[in-house]
Amino acid sequence: MYNVIGFTLTDGDTYQNSAIMAEALAEQLGINIKVDAVGASEAFKALGRDSRGNTLMIFHDQSYLGNLYGVTGYADPFEGYTVGQTVAINPGNAYLVGCDSPYQSMEDILTAAANGDRVRVAIQPGGVSKIGFLAMKNAASVRTPGSEENIVAVNTGSQSDKNQAMWDDLADVINGSIQDNEQFTQLPADDQKCMRFVWITARPATFEQASAAGMGNATRDPMLQYASPATSVTLDGTQDFTFDKEFFFLYNKDMDPAIMDQVNAAMTTRRDRIAASGPYWRRTSGEMDKPRFLGTPGLTVLYFWLMVPVGNIWPNTGLGFPVCLIPFVFATGFFTCTACLTAGACDAGDRRDQAVFRIMAVHRDLFSAPCPEARATKSHRSYRRCFSRWSSAALLSASSSGPFPA
Repeated sequence: MYNVIGFTLTDGDTYQNSAIMAEALAEQLGINIKVDAVGASEAFKALGRDSRGNTLMIFHDQSYLGNLYGVTGYADPFEGYTVGQTVAINPGNAYLVGCDSPYQSMEDILTAAANGDRVRVAIQPGGVSKIGFLAMKNAASVRTPGSEENIVAVNTGSQSDKNQAMWDDLADVINGSIQDNEQFTQLPADDQKCMRFVWITARPATFEQASAAGMGNATRDPMLQYASPATSVTLDGTQDFTFDKEFFFLYNKDMDPAIMDQVNAAMTTRRDRIAASGPYWRRTSGEMDKPRFLGTPGLTVLYFWLMVPVGNIWPNTGLGFPVCLIPFVFATGFFTCTACLTAGACDAGDRRDQAVFRIMAVHRDLFSAPCPEARATKSHRSYRRCFSRWSSAALLSASSSGPFPA
């Protein structure tokens, strides 16, 4: 069975909820469930093709908001599909400003719009972020008719795109979430990436059901100041606009209803196991090899960024590549097998890590005695020929004990 979701990212709340549900249902039903982050349009297509019940979909309010906003790829989910059980609510949908922003609150933002200042809000078109943006415009209109024109959308994409829009000074306010953006609210105030919450859209009753421990260093009770009624974004002058981001199943319209009943029974009879999946993911995050997970992508960016300036030190020689590659291989080897550096040896069964360190050893020996003909002629072709031999020797040494394990 496949469980498709409407986003292509694997670090957001849609994937987290889907993974928790998939794990719990697979255990309860005794089947294999694979979570595929394929994006909204492809997810709806996959679900529409499979009436056997082998494909289920988990998504949130964007499934119908995208259709209401006329976004391409969003059919009416109530007409073309069966909307199933609500499985989770994320009370953390939020709006943020930079720590150096003149706006301290939603009151400041709406007042600025009333005074004629242009306020740029980064959102994803057709997404949950847009409904909050429209609520801001509506509140501005209710308070000061005409001021809603001063609240303008900056259409971006994923959460990282919205964050970058703020850091590049393309947006004054961004849509985010407690889960994704809490880390940036803990930075020093003078850090370019530092952010502040100004509004959380959840209903008070929903927010109060959340864990008091909150997320990261953002405990629940202090965060209540950003939600209604403490922070007011009026709907009609008498009540506040609130919005809960809900996650639910969608099924093929022609699927056997007995499958839906089976999923429902599995969820309701083992709610305790499903609820306990949250601590499992927190424990997994705590035990994750963060230096390797985060360090390797950072090293890759640094490697490509340095290649040109380092190569310019020895122009037309091709040295920029090997001079950057060798430290890069060494550094990635460090992240791959820290035990090799601390204990002096890798696990005998970890042949991939052994191969990395054999490559490092060959490069170290060859780097200490560079090719004499290349040094003598300073020929670009000689350097390339020389490094080709280095790479061949390194790879030959790395594979001398047999192929890498699958």
